Amino acid sequence: MSQLALKGQETVCTILRSGVLEEQLTEIESFSVVFKFEKIVRRNIGETTVRFDEVFAGCEGKSKLRVYAESFLLYLQALENRARRVSPAITFSFTTTLMFPGTRQQPTISFPDVSFGDFPLDIPSSKDYVTIELDWGCGEFSIDNL
Repeated sequence: MSQLALKGQETVCTILRSGVLEEQLTEIESFSVVFKFEKIVRRNIGETTVRFDEVFAGCEGKSKLRVYAESFLLYLQALENRARRVSPAITFSFTTTLMFPGTRQQPTISFPDVSFGDFPLDIPSSKDYVTIELDWGCGEFSIDNL
């Protein structure tokens, strides 16, 4: 029996602002994350080979969303207010649930306290969808429901 690989249709990505689901920002076209590790290579006196270690260096990602409602402007405004320290207590986080075919387990990867880089609004042409692409990073992640 062949094993089915996980597809994007079997994942659910959500965006939270201060713990509340951003309902109008659920139309996520793509979501990518890089789990960052720094490789440490050292050479000791008296040894003829190198030793390796690693340090966890956080997560970085990109999320592309289609614009369906003006609520993305509220998200942008909340992000600006946090960056300008008008509302410094606002937090942003992402979660993604992986629904593997043929199993009941649905692991969830959480990315808490996400920080953002640029926030491009893309209007490529009259026939294309308007999108925003979030460039983000965070220092921690967790995996639940394994």
